[in-house]
Order: sequence, then C-alpha cells, then structure tokens
Amino acid sequence: MNSAKKKLRQIIYERLKKLDPQIKDQWGSAILESLQALELWQKADVVLLYLAMANEINTQPIIELAYSQNKKVAVPMLSKGHMEFRYFTAKTPLYAHSPFGILQPGLESPCFDPAALKPEENCLVIVPGLAFYHDGRRLGRGGGYYDRFLASIESYERPRFFALALAYQLQLHEAIPFNEHDRRVDGVLTEKGFDSQGAFRTAVSSES
Repeated sequence: MNSAKKKLRQIIYERLKKLDPQIKDQWGSAILESLQALELWQKADVVLLYLAMANEINTQPIIELAYSQNKKVAVPMLSKGHMEFRYFTAKTPLYAHSPFGILQPGLESPCFDPAALKPEENCLVIVPGLAFYHDGRRLGRGGGYYDRFLASIESYERPRFFALALAYQLQLHEAIPFNEHDRRVDGVLTEKGFDSQGAFRTAVSSES
C-alpha cells in the first residue's frame, strides 16, 4: 500500500512539475469562477482552507474573495503530528514553523472549534492533496493531517460541513490506494467543473 502511494505521488508530482505556468493560472481562474457559483460557497459562513505550496492551486484569491463577502477564514496550524485551524485575517502574523515549511498562524490566533458553530452556520472545508477521484478518494502528502481532521468532523451533518477538494483535472486518478485510515472528500472541483458524491450533488450546486 505505501509503495503504491509513493509511486502515485511521484507520478502526480511529475505532472504538476510539467504544467505550464500560464495554463496553471488559467485553470486556477476557472476553478475560482466555478467555486463562486457553488451554493456551497455562497452559503458558507466559515471557510477552512490551506495556504498553498508551489505546486498547489493558489488559494490567495479565494481568501480575498471570502474577506470581501464577510466570511470567516481559518487556516491550518501544524504541530507535533496534530493539525488545527486558526482564524486568519489580513493582519494575522504568520510563522514558518510547519513541518512542510509553509507559513502558518501562531497560538495567539483564535482556534476554530466545529462544535462552537451556530446551528444556522455552514462550514466549507477546502482540502489540498495530490490525487483525487470522483468517489471522494484522496491521496495526500503522507502526513495524515487532513485524514485525521476529516475523521474528526465525520459526525457533523452534510452539507452543513462539506469537504471540497480543489484540483486540476490531471490530478484525477482512478487507482488511488485507500485504507481504513484514509478519509474521502465530499466533492471535487477542477477546471472542468464540480463533482460530488451522489446524494450531495443537487444540494450543493446553484446551477442544479
């Protein structure tokens, strides 16, 4: 299983490495445009998302869009194998303390608590990863951070809590190794459009 995951990660890394920067920007813009059209986005009061690494879809325009629409934003803080989300504003200080060298907020930033969300509030979790498939399978970078976080919110009602992966079409792969510790996302958004697991499809797209 681990060797199969390692091999697939290498395949996707190579695909991303070869991606033309202009095409990457075009696809990123298409994804942002589609994201705005989703009812999931429009109804979200809190958006949990990552600060992008070099080969990931740029999330800065999404953060700015969220701010402009008065949505609360929280980003990951990693420490000793644990990930929690801390609320993030334009004035939040960032530190290079994460295991992946990504900037992240510190302990002074308020922590997101899913149990504290009001009954009428909705939370959209935007999930990174290297490979995905239409059935929600996901291959991350191997740290297990998002698998553990997604497991912690499994008991919350969908689509009030919804895990959405952002990916390029070239990151979709049918043969994703999957074990009992891995967790699925609820939907995948690429430059080609949105796909969610059957029961959620009509609930999340304003175009349905």
